[in-house]
Amino acid sequence: MRELLGATNEEEEPIPLDLEDAEYLLRKVIAVRNTGKEVSFDYYSNGNVAVWIWRKDSKEKRYIDKSFDFYLYEKGRVAETSREVYNECIKYLEQLAGEEDDN
Repeated sequence: MRELLGATNEEEEPIPLDLEDAEYLLRKVIAVRNTGKEVSFDYYSNGNVAVWIWRKDSKEKRYIDKSFDFYLYEKGRVAETSREVYNECIKYLEQLAGEEDDN
């Protein structure tokens, strides 16, 4: 009966990250850069996306403070993990840009 109503026991496939997600990420990176903070964003041909947030020490030496790596267009567990890392990255960038939600 459940099948007739459209219910299944199959888990839904995680939605992979795509170019819209990459564009949204780029907007967040730009927002952080507009505050004067240093952020690097790389997109590789294999779908890997890397984001680095840089800091300077008291001697003005640069080092990576935080980094995020995830993949576009992956399926299954990799898509799920990539989505989790992407969401964490977006949240962190919003905090750096002063866009965090007070809810």
